[in-house]
Amino acid sequence: MVQRVFMILPSNFNHIIKSILIFVLFMFIFYSNITAQKTIELTPMGYVIELYNSEDKKFWSPPFITDKVLVSSPFGWRSSGYHPGIDLALRRGEPILSVFDGIIKTSAYNAGYGNYIVITHDNGLETLYAHLDARVKAGSRVRAGQLIALSGNTGWSTGAHLHFEIYYENNLLNPEWFFDFKGKITIRSQFIRLPMQVVMPNGKIDRW
Repeated sequence: MVQRVFMILPSNFNHIIKSILIFVLFMFIFYSNITAQKTIELTPMGYVIELYNSEDKKFWSPPFITDKVLVSSPFGWRSSGYHPGIDLALRRGEPILSVFDGIIKTSAYNAGYGNYIVITHDNGLETLYAHLDARVKAGSRVRAGQLIALSGNTGWSTGAHLHFEIYYENNLLNPEWFFDFKGKITIRSQFIRLPMQVVMPNGKIDRW
């Protein structure tokens, strides 16, 4: 019976089957790629950023030089609300340095940050440095490790310290993803993987 069934099938049956299998395989690969792209867009495995590259003379620097840093207030929730940066205790007048190459986007004063600077970096990040005393002007081109300001106690601040924030495409990121603030400040890796989108938590945003 089985032999009779195969006998009545078209002679080019094998070619038809092969064509169908090739088509199914093509569609599987095509939709798998689309799904993968959507997954990248929707899951926290989105961007891989090269922070520095010494061979290309793209360097990094700690925001200031110290043998032992004191984190006076970490990133995240605290009793007064959500703290969008990290506070690093400093004496007044300490040199503040750009952490990567870039251009100073903003150099200004407001009641909260006091004197502050925002730098747009070549690697796509933006960093904010607040509660400064002296600061360089906006529009300046800076290199990693270049002096950009002096630490201070301006704005809503209870003591001399540096308030430090990191952004990627206007998304707020934890500075401790990038730097290790235990002992000397070191960078964690040449590369960092960032989510496609970081949703700010609901509630009061406490920048100080």
